[in-house]
Amino acid sequence: MIADLFKLNEKIVLRVNEIRIANSVRPLSVSDFLLAAAYVQSLSIGYFGFFSHLNPYFPLFYSPLLRVKAFCSDYRKVGENIIKYPVNSSPVKNSLRYPFGDLADDIIVALAEEIVNSWMNSDSHKENVLNAEYDFTGVFSVFYQDSDHRVPVFIVTQVFGASY
Repeated sequence: MIADLFKLNEKIVLRVNEIRIANSVRPLSVSDFLLAAAYVQSLSIGYFGFFSHLNPYFPLFYSPLLRVKAFCSDYRKVGENIIKYPVNSSPVKNSLRYPFGDLADDIIVALAEEIVNSWMNSDSHKENVLNAEYDFTGVFSVFYQDSDHRVPVFIVTQVFGASY
């Protein structure tokens, strides 16, 4: 499952870059610093059970900008997309053997597409994906039992950064 999450992160970046290129926006490069900021947020959302861009549990990591600045000060602007994607949603509902199961590559690709499509159907998330100022990104996915609905969910954070 952990290897699948890393593949999912990669496929999300690939899908976002396909959309950016199709809209005449240069593709994003992956930044370890933005990946670390996405890691903190995805794990915090899963562990503490909140769903927000603002992290009430760690003042140092309260906002997307503070999370990024905690790891690196090379970014003048940041954005963030988050999603809680329930396992009982397509395409994974019949493919995942909870709690530990491997996902086929085509399922990972379909899952990445559905996550990115969800963001593209939201004006503020779409704006982050297509913002030409952003040149770097980091994506981190985790798999948790949702505290609200008691169903397994993928929690994905994508952080965007515009360098100086």
